[in-house]
Amino acid sequence: MQGASCAARGLPGWCVRGRVRRYCSPALTARAWSAPRPETFTLSNGIPVVFVRNEGLPLVEVQVLLAAGRESNPAGRAGLASLTASLLVEGTTTRTGAEIAATASSLGASLSSGSGDEMSWVSLSALSRNFDASLDLMADSVLRPRFAKEDVRRVQKQVMASIQASRAQPRTVARLAFARELFGENHPYGLPAAGTEQSVGALVPRHVKGYHRAWWHAGNATFVVAGNVSREAL
Repeated sequence: MQGASCAARGLPGWCVRGRVRRYCSPALTARAWSAPRPETFTLSNGIPVVFVRNEGLPLVEVQVLLAAGRESNPAGRAGLASLTASLLVEGTTTRTGAEIAATASSLGASLSSGSGDEMSWVSLSALSRNFDASLDLMADSVLRPRFAKEDVRRVQKQVMASIQASRAQPRTVARLAFARELFGENHPYGLPAAGTEQSVGALVPRHVKGYHRAWWHAGNATFVVAGNVSREAL
């Protein structure tokens, strides 16, 4: 009966009711919670910022969002938006991909990039005390990507191998077939966001550089920042 007394005190425990022994949990009480209200403002270069200060942990999360994803791929170049985003953290004019990773690790930061249907992004997770240096690393990746031929080719091979492997997944095959029937093969949504083996294999550095120049700029960007950092630090 010791378990029953635990439940009576509002604690979880084993209860014996007649000949039935079962695990009893006390009723849960809902906690009042309200979503934080973001502050919005514009940087001197015209980029809008959505900012939420949270001093609960010494961490800061930053995303640079670009209004450009699969729907912005030029005809015949499916996968270009995704490849461009992936290459941002693979080397800049001042750092190699290995140096970007090593610098992020030494700062206790995490830097990643990606692309979806209508949006591309670079994400940063950083310690508050190393925020300035981590933000500089992020800015270097966004503003000064190298797009070296060897980096483009290496990431292309990775993407093409992933596309090839996806053909062994029935759910992925069905989803892509449905999208192709719904939108048609000539619509960006009718093709995989990562592209096809043929379209990705045909991309060269000048395609990536041209796409970055056309879409990755202040006039097409939004900052989303949350964490233990002041507005002035931005």
